[in-house]
Amino acid sequence: MVVSSFRRSISLPKPTPPAPEKSLHVRSTSLPNRFHPVIAQLKDQIDGLKSWLFAPERSTSDWVCNGLNRLKLMHQSLDDFIQLPQSRDSLRRRTHWVENLLEHFLRFADAFGIFRSALVALREEMQVTQVAIRSRRRESESRLDAYVMCRRRLKKEVLPLLAVLREIAKKATVAAAEEEEEKELAGILREVNLVTVGVSAAVFGAVVGSQGSSRSFMGLRRRKREERLKEFEEASGEEVRRLMKREEKTALRRFEALENCVAGFERESESLFRSLIGTRVSLLNVLTQ
Repeated sequence: MVVSSFRRSISLPKPTPPAPEKSLHVRSTSLPNRFHPVIAQLKDQIDGLKSWLFAPERSTSDWVCNGLNRLKLMHQSLDDFIQLPQSRDSLRRRTHWVENLLEHFLRFADAFGIFRSALVALREEMQVTQVAIRSRRRESESRLDAYVMCRRRLKKEVLPLLAVLREIAKKATVAAAEEEEEKELAGILREVNLVTVGVSAAVFGAVVGSQGSSRSFMGLRRRKREERLKEFEEASGEEVRRLMKREEKTALRRFEALENCVAGFERESESLFRSLIGTRVSLLNVLTQ
């Protein structure tokens, strides 16, 4: 018997390739995509407020309330933007930006606090004056004098706020020009500051009859002619005195229209004030957490 040769094959195990090194997960510190819903919404609101400044119906109380409400919504979106992890990381590396924003937002909140307090005083004075007119009291003339003085005091308290806004606008422009990195973040923060300045100046100016400077704060072209709010114009001291002699009911209707107008401004200013404080708290958390 012929036995064929048998060759044993030894199969060695294949060398196990080294396991791939686990890549460490590093959170990106860049801003979210510009199409992120929060960023897109914030930019739309900024553009909407710029359009609001050019609205033709600038002499109405509805226009003022609409502007204040839009500004509040923009700051709420800014708060959402600050809550994004990427935004917080970027802001932590730019603490001087956060410190500037904290200062500006505090000044905005102070300005609207002063504005609202002046409006509350005017509305209370108007209520007392209306009671005197309805009851045909002899002191109705003196109450009307007090109302006129209260309107002058409102203007005296609000006009200096325009100088505060102008100073904030200058600082916002310089802060943005110094930074080259993270341009989108710097641009958003700068736009928020300037739009807040422009809208605030337009609102304050509309109430006290000094609207011309509101656009110049944002580098916008001025209108040739600015009008005071209809409700304030129709309830001026001179107009009410004239109406009280022959059309007392009309005078009271003018007072009621202005009172409703002022109450709306109070309400919207209070909401905006709270929004500014909330955003400022979020900025403080960026520094402390």
